[in-house]
Amino acid sequence: MKEMKYTLKNYREQIDIIDDEIALLLEKRLEYVREISKIKKNEGKNLKDIKREKEILVRLEKKIKTITPKAIKSLWKKIFEISYSLFS
Repeated sequence: MKEMKYTLKNYREQIDIIDDEIALLLEKRLEYVREISKIKKNEGKNLKDIKREKEILVRLEKKIKTITPKAIKSLWKKIFEISYSLFS
């Protein structure tokens, strides 16, 4: 079997595919956050849950080895911030 040699263009095409997948997953995540915010509002609860944020960060820091914990925290804090701003 012939091994494919990737070029810059090939790598960029693959990154574009991954970016599209990330975008779809982010939209799906935000749909769930929207539903959670409705439940929390009905129950009189605060949307922001620091304990849950910490649980997510700890889980991801264990799972993701190619990004520093500081970078993981920064990225997910931004996702949390966007979620709160959209649905609070």
